[in-house]
Amino acid sequence: MTIGPSGCNYTVDGDDDQVQINQALAAVDALGGGVVELVGPFTYDITGTILIGDDTTLISTTGAVIRLNDDCMWNSMVPVIGQLDSTYTATHDVEICGLEFDCNEANLTHLGTYDSNNLERKWGKGFYNTIYIRGGTSEANFAYNISIHDNHFYDGMGDSARIFNAKNFTYYANEAENMQHATVYCAQVLGADIYDNEIEHITNAGIRFDNSEDAIIHDNILRDYTGTTSAPKYGSEGIQIGNQDAISRLTNNITIYDNDIQGGLDAIQLMDALGTAGTTAQTVLIYNNTIHNSGICTWAKYNGAISVWNWGNGLTIYHNQINDSYGAGILVYNAYSGCTMDVYENNIVGVYDTLATNPTYQLGVTGYGILNYIGSAYMDVNATSNYITGCSTGAYYGVTPTSTASEPNVW
Repeated sequence: MTIGPSGCNYTVDGDDDQVQINQALAAVDALGGGVVELVGPFTYDITGTILIGDDTTLISTTGAVIRLNDDCMWNSMVPVIGQLDSTYTATHDVEICGLEFDCNEANLTHLGTYDSNNLERKWGKGFYNTIYIRGGTSEANFAYNISIHDNHFYDGMGDSARIFNAKNFTYYANEAENMQHATVYCAQVLGADIYDNEIEHITNAGIRFDNSEDAIIHDNILRDYTGTTSAPKYGSEGIQIGNQDAISRLTNNITIYDNDIQGGLDAIQLMDALGTAGTTAQTVLIYNNTIHNSGICTWAKYNGAISVWNWGNGLTIYHNQINDSYGAGILVYNAYSGCTMDVYENNIVGVYDTLATNPTYQLGVTGYGILNYIGSAYMDVNATSNYITGCSTGAYYGVTPTSTASEPNVW
């Protein structure tokens, strides 16, 4: 392992390798920042958290692997890579790239029934998030300039990247599969660019933003994970946008375009879980995405290719190609009285009845191209020039289109 700019070398032996990595990172931090390179091809076996400081790049150009040891016994929210100055600090100018992360979930879920917080040691409860950076609670103390790119993440019990209270976050050119919460999870992030990633998600979402502003999500490939895992496959959104915590900041100004999404409980879901937005404008633009074989779920009743479950105004869905989905091509399941969304020039080809097997969860109306379950008094769907065909039940429910297209739209 080499370290710059001082040129020092640290030797590891494959046992508790985080000790030498942390020595190198601390040395760089003492110099005011720099580069730590992990030399490969070599697997760095770790039993504790790696701590990165400001103005620091952690990189491999030769195929280094960071692997969680079989006997890791970390508490919830203790990550593989965390902040040298601890959470709730304004960590800044961090770059993590070129690394492979073997998060080893198959050998960790059985270790210890509970942690010190009395949480069951299993997927989706904050164990072994790969990268977790969390700034302070006030915007003045947010973390900033965090870049994660050209990495490979796999077999994790949590998120590949969990970024809270931050500004200017980029996540690009990564591969990730079988991360058993959200692959990328951002909350209170102001300014983000998520692109050119290949993600196979399983439990929560491929890409998730809560209470965030000014993010673009584009040119990603998202798929359901179909490989071997110890986690239950409950279903997962490709992209989930929402408001989750009791935070005054509402998600706004999100742009989702040019993604290829296959499978998922919903390919794209908008969900204000606390119902706090009212009719406040929460601008979201969804366009030029290709969505296929989505809305596949046996237990949820608000499934579709694009699903809206509580949202304010400012939602526009246009120029999307939706093929072979279940439940609905575009579904409005819940909203606030007096909201409007614009839906125009989409191609929706092949929508089938929901796969839900429990009658408790069935809407009773499925298989529509555009389905407004709650009616126009709550969400007025302004539908114009959409091409809808091959739906098992019909083109529209609860929606009166202004105009329709007789052949596929071209854009």
